[in-house]
Amino acid sequence: MLSVKSWKLDALIRLFVSVLICSLFLGAISMSLFRFFTSQPSPHAPALLGSIAATFAMLLVALFILRRSWPLDRLVRNLVILLISVYGGILLMYLTGRIQGSPTGAPNPTAQVILSIASFQGAVLLLVHFFLREHGVGWREGFGFDHRPLRSIALGLLAGIGAVPICWALQTAVGLMLQWFDVTLPEQEAVHLLRSSHGILPRAIMGAAAIIVAPIAEEILFRGLLYPAIKHAGYPRAALWISALLFAAIHLNLATFLPLAALAIGLIWLYEKTDNLLAPIAAHSLFNAANFAMLFALDSFPQTLNR
Repeated sequence: MLSVKSWKLDALIRLFVSVLICSLFLGAISMSLFRFFTSQPSPHAPALLGSIAATFAMLLVALFILRRSWPLDRLVRNLVILLISVYGGILLMYLTGRIQGSPTGAPNPTAQVILSIASFQGAVLLLVHFFLREHGVGWREGFGFDHRPLRSIALGLLAGIGAVPICWALQTAVGLMLQWFDVTLPEQEAVHLLRSSHGILPRAIMGAAAIIVAPIAEEILFRGLLYPAIKHAGYPRAALWISALLFAAIHLNLATFLPLAALAIGLIWLYEKTDNLLAPIAAHSLFNAANFAMLFALDSFPQTLNR
């Protein structure tokens, strides 16, 4: 049975808003800097760097405002500052793009993966550290990492093995249904990046991101924080469905929405069963490893046939 987690709802909302803002800003800032240092020198370099620095400053202001709870007498002031920093940052990102112009050449898939990790998963892990400090607990206490860890990992791996064929079957069924209705979906971003990458290092980075970093960050955010906060606020069913559907929705792919929602429900069961977040992390990691291996095999198999 999952132990009671005293997560403050307002702190959780501030955390999710902070993650969203980091995902929006850090990816754009990092990509602008990457293009600046890997392209030909620009005559507009001072203006470009100034715009990037101002965007980063807006990000820091937004995170500073969100770092602590908002007392009622400062609610309007904090909200105004937050909105100014966010919309100001969006405007500056637009100006940065206008100064840089359209990118030339094919995007670097390795750089895309690294910047994506930094802007979402990296932001999650950093911001959760401050979230836990606000609650006066450590990682072990907060997520039960010291509660029968070997048993939890083993149970998670077994559950992951069972989840793979079930989720693949669901995805196949969804794919057939979409074909029946003549719905064509764009290629998933992960598949596109895998096809665009060449060499061992880029694919190793992509594999590490999918198998190690993503499961840890996503399980902490959705199972470790969101689900217990809503559940212990008195809404256990809402906690289950909100956390599961939101987890499926952030992957932005219609074909995988149902399988990922089903996977999320299974991961919640694991967390409830073990009271240790290592169990859903292990299951999620194995599930991602199986999918990554399948994508790698499907990408390599046609190339082998054409030799």
